[in-house]
Amino acid sequence: MDNELEAFKQMNLADYAAAQGYELNKQKSSKNSLCYDHSSGDRVIIGRDATSGHGVYYSVRDDADNGTIIDFVQRRQGLNLGQARKELRPWAGIGNAPAPRFKPQPVPEPSTRDRAEQQRGLAACEIATTHKYLEGRGIEQETLEHFRGRVYTDQRGNAIFPHFDQEGISGLEIKNERFTGFSKGGEKGLWFHGPKPKDAERVVVCESAIDCMSHYQLQPSDKTLYVSTAGKMSPDAKENLQGLLNKYDQAEIVAAFDNDKDGQRFAQELADMAGRNITNGLPHDAKDWNDQLKLEQEREMDRWSGPRPRMGRDQEWEMEI
Repeated sequence: MDNELEAFKQMNLADYAAAQGYELNKQKSSKNSLCYDHSSGDRVIIGRDATSGHGVYYSVRDDADNGTIIDFVQRRQGLNLGQARKELRPWAGIGNAPAPRFKPQPVPEPSTRDRAEQQRGLAACEIATTHKYLEGRGIEQETLEHFRGRVYTDQRGNAIFPHFDQEGISGLEIKNERFTGFSKGGEKGLWFHGPKPKDAERVVVCESAIDCMSHYQLQPSDKTLYVSTAGKMSPDAKENLQGLLNKYDQAEIVAAFDNDKDGQRFAQELADMAGRNITNGLPHDAKDWNDQLKLEQEREMDRWSGPRPRMGRDQEWEMEI
């Protein structure tokens, strides 16, 4: 009987979930954490435990709703253990019942519980189409649309930036007015967005995601990969960035770090990683690219709202457009 339970747990839980009406949410999935939505409003993250190999799930709506496929069946169909066994035997090829027909789903790569929690945290967020804090930093709605799928908002109204490493989502950077944090159990990786290597002309590397978005807003390009290191890089983050640069070996590398000593040092580290000449993309008139953006916006406002000429009673004044 224990062997039977083990056989159930080794199944691809995603196959069973899809047969129950759950649909894969590709935008919120990674190779080791699959996000599935149901028309009832239920949303779950499905993964595979790195130690046991068991298929596991985590509900985004209910912290207590998690476990293996056995828990999934019992909670969603209201079955006891004996009934759950009967339900799952055809799926595991046990007994004489015909095997269910289903559309095979992706098989998640093994991951740790901490990594699955990062994916679960992201799945609880919504894609940011507008954001008051980011608007205060000069980021326009069109820019958020360009970076769609890389900027989220959580239930508290924070701006969320997912970090990635070679295994998928590693953690969530959290930002708001006078607040910067990171998700519990998460690790800083890289935040990035842009075209595939064959379509990229440039790789712009900044110290923050907001700097990346600011750089794009000032110099729009659909053929640029934007990468944020979120400040000083750990050895693992450097390894991830090195791997990324190797993939984009035909693209121009732009060091768009802060205009200070640390930024210059980061630029040198980037040049060493690239192994070729890189472009100095430090902002000219401000400390970082977000300050540069706000400075340019202030200049634009001054240009349009300069002192108006005095007008007599019968005079009219028109702004040239």
